[in-house]
Order: sequence, then structure tokens, then C-alpha cells
Amino acid sequence: MEDNRQYPPTTQPMVEPTHEMHEPYTPPKKRMPWNKLALLFIIMGAIMSIAGWATGGRGGSIAFINGGFHVVTAADRTSSHISFAGENITNIHVNAVDTRIIVESGSNFAVFLTNVDEDTVELSGNTLNINVPSHHRRIHFMNIGFYSVSNEIRIQVPPQQMDSITLTGTSSNVVVEGISVTNLDARSTSGSVRLWDIEAETLNARSTSGSVRGANVHFSTGHLQSTSGSVNFTHISWDSLYAQSTSGSVRFEDARIHLDRIQGGSTSLQSTSSSVNLNISNRRDDFRYDLNSRTGSVRMDGDRFVAHGGSTVINGNGHPIAMRSTSGNVRLNFDS
Repeated sequence: MEDNRQYPPTTQPMVEPTHEMHEPYTPPKKRMPWNKLALLFIIMGAIMSIAGWATGGRGGSIAFINGGFHVVTAADRTSSHISFAGENITNIHVNAVDTRIIVESGSNFAVFLTNVDEDTVELSGNTLNINVPSHHRRIHFMNIGFYSVSNEIRIQVPPQQMDSITLTGTSSNVVVEGISVTNLDARSTSGSVRLWDIEAETLNARSTSGSVRGANVHFSTGHLQSTSGSVNFTHISWDSLYAQSTSGSVRFEDARIHLDRIQGGSTSLQSTSSSVNLNISNRRDDFRYDLNSRTGSVRMDGDRFVAHGGSTVINGNGHPIAMRSTSGNVRLNFDS
């Protein structure tokens, strides 16, 4: 008799496969092929060629304006002139972004604007106010040729004594030249401050990421400071001065302190990561010195007083001079 019963298939025991263990696979780092790099340069050259053709060979710059890219040429340069002749202006206040600020001597009061609207200028009584906000600026990311459009405010001041001049620039250079003023305050963030031929009672010049420099500057009380730039002046005189730089040098050449007209004044020069130098025309015996360098040397008139670190105080009478550096040399020299 035939057996028609169905039987379950025989279950064979599972055998674990054996594999050799390997370290995880790390694909090699991809590098940009030379052909792609060459293509990138070709594209950049094509952009520059197109921009050159668009400017008629005159050169220009590509800027991001009002949400789009635009080839900026000389035709985009706007300039205007506002005359304030006959006005009794004794105060100037300027606050500008991405705009060079210049105050200089002239025959009459006038304001010259480059790529800055006239409605940013306002005369209120005897005070001239100029305010250029951040949205007023043009941002350039590629210059082509030898021409680029920049914003500028140029103020001309006739020969007279001003009461106050306050200049504040953001991503802007500040320049003051040939001015006599009671109070001068010039500051820049991401820009330099330049002072030439200045007479002032109170001088305050500061830069966050630029240098503070000048020549032929004379004042009673001054504060000169730079965070990441140098403080450097020649032919300068003062009654009382504080000058400081965090990551730049502090240097004064052909300097003189007004000892004949001050009482209680002092001079303090400091740098965190660079040298401090002072060359003055006063007599050596008219001062009290406090010279200090933590990791550098200290010299006065060529003599080394402290090799490395420490402080030295020489001569206990007279106008106090403090010169300090954390990681730079200190030099004090007398010309007389």
C-alpha cells in the first residue's frame, strides 16, 4: 500500500557563517580635481570679462544692491555739494556706516557728499548733524579694473575755533586735518583714525580694529586708544595723556609735555602685546618714571634698567610718566 501521508521537511540545524573581522572601511578624502579647479578660474574670468564688457572697458565693481547684483561704474557715482557759507556753525556731529569721514580746513563751511543722500545732512541751530545709517551703504565683493564706488563725507571748516566735533564711523575711516576745536572726539569701529595739524583742549581718538595715527597734534587732555592696531604720533604735545593699545605698538616721536602750564597732570602709555616708545624734548630731571615690561627689556636713554620683567622707578619728583608693556620692550628717550 502506497503511503500518501505528508511529512514536514526535515529541519537542518543552522550553521553560523564565519567571517573574518575587518576594520571599518574609511573612504579616501576627496580632493578637488585639477579640471574642476581650472573650471572655477575660467568661470571667474568669464564674470570679469562680462563685467568689463558691461562697463565699456572702463572698469567697475560688482555690488549687491537692493537684493540683486549690479555692475557699479562711474555712472553710478553720485556727488553733491551743500554750502553753509555765513552760518554760525560751532558743533559737528557725524555718525556714519561704511562711509569715510573727513573734516578739513577750508574757506567756508561746506559739505561734499559722495554716494550719500543730502537728506542725511541737517543743520539744527549752530550744530551740523549728519547720520548715514547701515541700510544706506553699498556692499562690494569684487573690484574689476581700477575704479570702485565708495561713500564719503567731506566737511570743510573755515579757520575758526570750533566748540565740539564728534565723529563716529562703523567700517569707516575717520580723518581730521587742520582744525582748531575745544573738544574733539573721533572714533571708528573697523577703521582707522587719522589726525593732522590739530589744536584741541580735549582729544579723544579711538579705534576698535584699526590704527590711531597723526602728526602735529597738540592738546591739553587726551585719550588715544586702539584695540587691534597701533597708536603712533609724531610732533605731539600734551598736558595729560593716556594712550593704550591691546595688540599694537604705542609710539610717540618728537613729543613734548607742557610742564609750565599744568598741575596734577600725568602720562600713561600702555601696550599688551607690543612695544612702548616715547621720545620727548623735555629735561630728564623734570619727571618721575614708572617703567615696566613683564617679558621684555626696559631702557631709558640707551641704559638698560630691567632686563626681563619687573618695575623700575627713577627720580621721585616731577610729572609722572608710566610706561608698561606685557610682552614688548619699553623705551624712553630724551632729546634735550
